[in-house]
Amino acid sequence: MRDGGRWSVFVVSRKLDGKHDGADFGDGYTPVTLRLPVAKAARITLHKLTGDPRLTNRDKMNIAIQSQEVPAGALVGGVLTVNEQTGGGKGGMPPGSVFLYVIEAGN
Repeated sequence: MRDGGRWSVFVVSRKLDGKHDGADFGDGYTPVTLRLPVAKAARITLHKLTGDPRLTNRDKMNIAIQSQEVPAGALVGGVLTVNEQTGGGKGGMPPGSVFLYVIEAGN
């Protein structure tokens, strides 16, 4: 989504770790590279759900929203890779995760 010089990008991984329906999904991480229509960022904020994606908040708060700043330099030439520096993990998007990157375009 775009609002002037601010871009909001949702990234969702429904992949879980382990074996399901005869397929081995390993650690459940998914490599993700975003190619955006903005070359540089002045600021990047990540909002994400935390907790075990197999749980709910029905009986207690297992899932919560966490916000963090991502280094603006992580966006290089319009490319942002989900990794440890940008709020993900070594392998990319964690299992069953929901991320919202808010990118304010730089000059």
